[in-house]
Amino acid sequence: MITILADENVESRIVDLLRKSGYQVSYISELSQGISDTDVLDQAVRDVHILLTADKGFEELPYMVKSIGEFCFID
Repeated sequence: MITILADENVESRIVDLLRKSGYQVSYISELSQGISDTDVLDQAVRDVHILLTADKGFEELPYMVKSIGEFCFID
């Protein structure tokens, strides 16, 4: 099953829609609101999530994290 980690800047209606569509979604706003982008990315990598975010700052982070594996950005 695809597991999605939704950053806190993703609208809750999108998270609700994904959940209603059968996706397993962990939502930073419900789990750890206010954590750093690096911590969000670490959690996504550690738990093998697809990271869903509207934060343009994430474009730089994968290049700073050595253990990230594969990643893709869709703008």
